[in-house]
Amino acid sequence: MNRIKRYIEMFAAAVLVLCSAASCLFKNEDVFEQTASARISALMDKAREAIDRHPEGFVLQYFGQEGRGGYNFVIRFESGKAFISCENAETDRVDECLYDILKEDGAVLSFNTYSGLLQYFHEPSFSDVDGAGGDYEFRIEGVDEDDNIRLKGKTGYSKMQMFPLPAGYTPQSWLEAVKQMQKQWEGDFYIYSDGYERLGSCIGQLGGKVLCVKLGAYPDANTYDYKRSAVYTPDGFRLQSKLEIGGYYGQDFRLKDGEFVSTDGTLIFASNGLTAPKYEDMAGPWILSYNNYFGKYFAKVITISTSKDGETLYIKNLFSNRELDNVKLKYVNGRLELHPHYLGKYEGYFVWGILFDTKQSTVLWDEQTCTRGVFTRENNRDVFYFSDCSTAVGDYSADGLILYEFTSETPSTNTRINNLDILCDICIYR
Repeated sequence: MNRIKRYIEMFAAAVLVLCSAASCLFKNEDVFEQTASARISALMDKAREAIDRHPEGFVLQYFGQEGRGGYNFVIRFESGKAFISCENAETDRVDECLYDILKEDGAVLSFNTYSGLLQYFHEPSFSDVDGAGGDYEFRIEGVDEDDNIRLKGKTGYSKMQMFPLPAGYTPQSWLEAVKQMQKQWEGDFYIYSDGYERLGSCIGQLGGKVLCVKLGAYPDANTYDYKRSAVYTPDGFRLQSKLEIGGYYGQDFRLKDGEFVSTDGTLIFASNGLTAPKYEDMAGPWILSYNNYFGKYFAKVITISTSKDGETLYIKNLFSNRELDNVKLKYVNGRLELHPHYLGKYEGYFVWGILFDTKQSTVLWDEQTCTRGVFTRENNRDVFYFSDCSTAVGDYSADGLILYEFTSETPSTNTRINNLDILCDICIYR
């Protein structure tokens, strides 16, 4: 009898628990259905109130696709209009457009009439059919207590933030300050943990707006383990997404005693005191190493000479034919740049050194393109690794040199005859 009574009590308790859980479940579902629209409306109101509290404007740290760079916009909102400035335009340029905060499947900040500065990162072009992966409409993901508005691109999905223009700055002075900070990213940087364990190396593309990270030393100068877009601030920079290496990480960095130190992690970018040889010290013998298109390794002694302009260097002994002994390099901020250029005549034809994208088997003879020799020091040797560089022709990257013969001194598809040699994985050291 006691056993039956105990079973009845256990059954009643179980029914009570199930009823209670079901009641909570249905109650939560009711609350969710009742408040979904209200939550969006509340977020819209919160964003509007934050914007109204700061008539001086907001800084939008703007990102498109990863690897396309980060850009500062300063936006002032007034009576349904947005007045937009951007660091990649003239400092005094201000675009005007309409804006609104819309209620869709979430709260959306929309710049709903044309702004050339903003649309530049969204509109497709002949050389970039996808645009830069940017947006002109942004989902509002949240508004923080300090009125920082967290955004996400509506089509590109890049996360970014828009915060009140800090006190003491005008839109113009903020943009000038970030341009000055960007200039601090010159030379080669090494990546350390906060305990100064060497983790890797880093160079900048797009003027330092894209940081190209290699783990360890430089085993292959034409590939990178990570690329991160960077947007600069007056005292440092912010990466588009967190960088993590071997358990160490960081996204926001501040310049301190010559080093970019993470404020939200354990990484340090430091130049380590390494400086490239001065222009006049570049003269003399070097060793050139490279692979041909089929991966065969070559190395030979070359001679570099200077010129009167203090910028152009010439390579001697690069080819056995002395007529082609005038390969030019540009010395720019401690880096070497190799651009397409005319070398001379050989076998009755005109020979150009044309840059080459080995990954896409594409020649790039636009003279604005370059492959860049980045300085480092290994085993007490001065070393320049030539790395792919952002180009003027879409997503192609110049990482090799191809010698082409033409029937005319001006290169074109119609006058091209054949190639004499292809140099890949170029490195100069001494």
